[in-house]
Amino acid sequence: MAELAKLDATFREETGKGVARQIRFKGRVPAVMYGMKTDPMSLSIDAHAMGRVLAKVGSHAIIEIEVDGAPGKEKNHTVMLKDIQIHPIKDSLIHIDFQKIDMDKEIDRVIPLHLTGTAAGTRIGGVLQHGVHELTLRGIAKSIPESFDVDIEALEIGSAIRIADLELPAGMVTLSSPDEIVVSVVAPRLEEEPETVEGEEDEEQAQPEVIGAKDEAEGEE
Repeated sequence: MAELAKLDATFREETGKGVARQIRFKGRVPAVMYGMKTDPMSLSIDAHAMGRVLAKVGSHAIIEIEVDGAPGKEKNHTVMLKDIQIHPIKDSLIHIDFQKIDMDKEIDRVIPLHLTGTAAGTRIGGVLQHGVHELTLRGIAKSIPESFDVDIEALEIGSAIRIADLELPAGMVTLSSPDEIVVSVVAPRLEEEPETVEGEEDEEQAQPEVIGAKDEAEGEE
């Protein structure tokens, strides 16, 4: 497993909407950490540092958090990002939930699916359609990969790869639906020419003469 992303946090005793607003005003994000039969712990995190972690490892990453000022001896915690609230207009972080985990215990984790190679069907005009972008795996935390590669080289027009077709790592099971299509190649869509009614073309070419038009023109001269 790749080295875990690291993040510093500060323990906070005060909670509530007013406190949360003050934290965000200072460029930090209110957060809570819970799990493993321990009491929830309220935290604050630097917004820019959290943004860098999200940009690097994504929203389903496992992170090592070092908490400053927390009661007790334990300062380092291994967590999963459980929930991220983002402002709908400002696109800024509002609140984050962390779930504590044991790397030697079984967990459920969502990981991204990455397509590798070039599908054979696309070389002859087929269109690639990427369906499922994520996979939910259940297994020992430290053994779950950060992402899963799907080889699409052999994919022909009219064929597809489903969740059930994926060869999962040893000891892993998926909680995703086995029938979901990860990727497929479909035939190109041809534009149909508009149908012409029999005799319509002849009528367009041979426009009827307007009776009296010539006589009226002569009378104007």
